[in-house]
Amino acid sequence: ATIFDKGRLKPVWFIRDGHKYIVKEINYEWIRKNGQSKVYHFAVSDGTNSFELSFDDREMTWKIEE
Repeated sequence: ATIFDKGRLKPVWFIRDGHKYIVKEINYEWIRKNGQSKVYHFAVSDGTNSFELSFDDREMTWKIEE
């Protein structure tokens, strides 16, 4: 799930392997171009684990990168 906060994309929670992770902190974010797409990357933490999430604005898809 994501929200828009002051016009910016903000991941809130996601499910991986049947487990729901609540994003407690966004440690870093960046954007990369991939052809016609902008891919928004987020280094996030649930307080215990760290993950990299990405959102492709052309395909409207999320991925768990790491």
